[in-house]
Amino acid sequence: MSQISKRKEIVLNIHTDIKNNKTFYTDSNGLEEQKKVVDYVPTWNLTVQQLVAGNYYPINSHIKIKNAFGTVSVLVERPEE
Repeated sequence: MSQISKRKEIVLNIHTDIKNNKTFYTDSNGLEEQKKVVDYVPTWNLTVQQLVAGNYYPINSHIKIKNAFGTVSVLVERPEE
């Protein structure tokens, strides 16, 4: 008898007043930060059909938004996909 795994995705929405021009930073395998821009890929013209899935990024240790006045970082206990 096999059991079917019921997986659920948990989403955390954080709202802040930081004006970051759609720019945020994620880590790359825990080694360095990579600059990301919402709805943008530098190597081709991106047309986002699904707003959430089109801007989905795995996080190994943290994600951060910042501007000249402040920074908000979210640290994770283990890699999230």
